Amino acid sequence: MLSQTELMKYDIVYPYGSRVYGTFNNNSDYDYICIGNQPEEWQNGLINVHVYTFEHFQQMINEHHISALECLFLSEKLIIKQSNNKFDFKLNLQDLR
Repeated sequence: MLSQTELMKYDIVYPYGSRVYGTFNNNSDYDYICIGNQPEEWQNGLINVHVYTFEHFQQMINEHHISALECLFLSEKLIIKQSNNKFDFKLNLQDLR
């Protein structure tokens, strides 16, 4: 799990992957998609973090990237950290295909 210090670096923190889907096992890692000021990716043991800027993540939503849409529609009770910034989503069936 992310530490309090790590959580403070990001505006939004979404859990992602097998632990959200309920398909994890004892060897599964913890995956997070975070929204912050600077894009980065890092790994520490079983923790994998992908950080996107708000603008880049909105672009991913606009392009219907599955990872972004899964975060966008994640149950509120599973979101680790949320901000007042909201993302816009308009379904485009052609992009979704």
